[in-house]
Amino acid sequence: MKRHIKPHFILAFFLSITTLASAQSQKLALLVGIDHYERVKDIKNLEVCNGIPLMRQTLIAKGFPEENILVLTNEQATRQGIRDAIKSHLGQAKPGDMVLFHFTGHGVQIPDDNKEEIDKLDEAIVPVDGKLIRDDELSELFDHIRMKVGATGQVLVVLDACHSGTGMRGHHNSRKIDNASLREINIPTAEKDLAPLVAFFSCQPQEQSLQVLAEDNKRYGPLTYAFCRAMQLASPQTTYRGLFDRISWIVAGYSTKFNPQAEGDLDQLLFGGSVHAPPTYFKTYTVINGQKARIHGGLLSGLNPGTEVVLYPIDTRDTAGVVPLATGFVADNNASLTECDIQLNQKLPFDQFEQAWIFIRRRSFSGYDVSVRLDISDTEAKRAVQEKLSTLSAIHQVDAGPSELLLHQTPQKKLQLFSADSTLLFETILSVHKLELSLDALRDAIGNYAQAQFLRSLELDGSPYAMVFSIAVPAQLRVNRDSALITITNTSKEKLYYNILDIDGSNRVTVLIPGEKWLAGDLVLQPGQTIKYTIESFNTLGKEVLKLISTPTLLDLRGAVNRRGRGKPGRSFMENLFQDTYISEQRTRGPVLKYKGNEAGVATLVFEVVK
Repeated sequence: MKRHIKPHFILAFFLSITTLASAQSQKLALLVGIDHYERVKDIKNLEVCNGIPLMRQTLIAKGFPEENILVLTNEQATRQGIRDAIKSHLGQAKPGDMVLFHFTGHGVQIPDDNKEEIDKLDEAIVPVDGKLIRDDELSELFDHIRMKVGATGQVLVVLDACHSGTGMRGHHNSRKIDNASLREINIPTAEKDLAPLVAFFSCQPQEQSLQVLAEDNKRYGPLTYAFCRAMQLASPQTTYRGLFDRISWIVAGYSTKFNPQAEGDLDQLLFGGSVHAPPTYFKTYTVINGQKARIHGGLLSGLNPGTEVVLYPIDTRDTAGVVPLATGFVADNNASLTECDIQLNQKLPFDQFEQAWIFIRRRSFSGYDVSVRLDISDTEAKRAVQEKLSTLSAIHQVDAGPSELLLHQTPQKKLQLFSADSTLLFETILSVHKLELSLDALRDAIGNYAQAQFLRSLELDGSPYAMVFSIAVPAQLRVNRDSALITITNTSKEKLYYNILDIDGSNRVTVLIPGEKWLAGDLVLQPGQTIKYTIESFNTLGKEVLKLISTPTLLDLRGAVNRRGRGKPGRSFMENLFQDTYISEQRTRGPVLKYKGNEAGVATLVFEVVK
């Protein structure tokens, strides 16, 4: 997917950047670039040092004093030279300062030397003398800088090199977890006093990035060039998340063979303070025309055919009063578990379409089939509920007989939603002032139940992307006490990415793996490779279902599935949930049968959590 870049970009670049200088804090930067590797055997020379002056001028325009920017290139950039510069130059930082480290050059993967990596490989940058600086070592160096800067400052690391993803994994917000365990990490008090760290990487750890040829006929490291170009549009409201999404879009215009990565607290203002995380959003995979695009997100993300979507500019966190770029809906054709097509109601320029954040405006549950019995004495309340639920064709309202869900009104006028086994799923009071909000929440609660049923039943037989998924547990797991060991083996003929969904006894759907602070690119297994995880803290009674989803392409369901924790303890468990709640054999059990297993592999584990 190529994008046209106007040829006057380089000439006009610096004229369009607005300054974000802050008098309250000092800004320090260390820029390292290496083109010539004659001293290192079997490593080719590069043409990436063109990016160093580009980066330097970009930072000056953003308020970095010239004297605070130290540059090391080629013969200056030895292992010792880089280490000394980090300690001496960046080590000048004081509480509240902004510190930036940028490296453009070669990166490699090497065998892990301390058995702390999930993939048994360390990432490292290659100094000009070939004496590597491993990720663990780089992380340790910057932990000292973060301590100097303190919680009121910021540290940004930009690694523009092959295999750079997770190149700062030694810090506490990384994927590194002892024994590949999912035990909750208790961050030491000292860690809370460190400056927040944000890291941008030009590619995933197993990928190689490519130099880009810009309109001035010079070659640049892809992340360096995209970073500088994205900073053109930076404003005082720009966050690292918004900046990175623009970087990803720019890089994709040159190549889709590698994928930039980011980690850390991205919901901070660029060189400023924190802001609220944005609502769940999706991004385009490719724009087909001015009204149609393929996006990252499908049935597993709740993007079912008919779901209404709305598009906003990058970094839109509060949509109140903001005019959307466009509205649209999920098309019926080509829907898959992890991707779908959206159709806009009006045409949109390609660049706006490609960069937009896509939000769900109104969910659709077409393909699911849920019966709800209404036990509501208040005539007006019943009429309002019936009208709201009628907007979902998948919900069948019944007044008598068996049903999967019961909506009961208490003498205190409270509406309570129960499953077939009397588990309380949702409750609300229909007040005059918040009637529409309460009805929307009720409809979504029923939709969440339907989504859980779909995920519980999801199986794709004959998939070429299958993995073996096993679990070692006691006969019954005791709530909040017992742990389980799961084992995953890639039995396919190609490398596979994977996520694990957790559906607990109260129908809460969460992403168990990857953890909140992991990178999605970490969750990959080569053919024949096995990994084990220890899972703890099962705190909801009932039938627990784990779904292993495996695909040949990068997979990350965290942004789409609700990011709630494992939830509060449920009141009771749902015995034989799927079989008992679907009372009619003629009913559809969701759109599972549309898929032939050629897009993903699905494996299931079921166990019971008891008191």
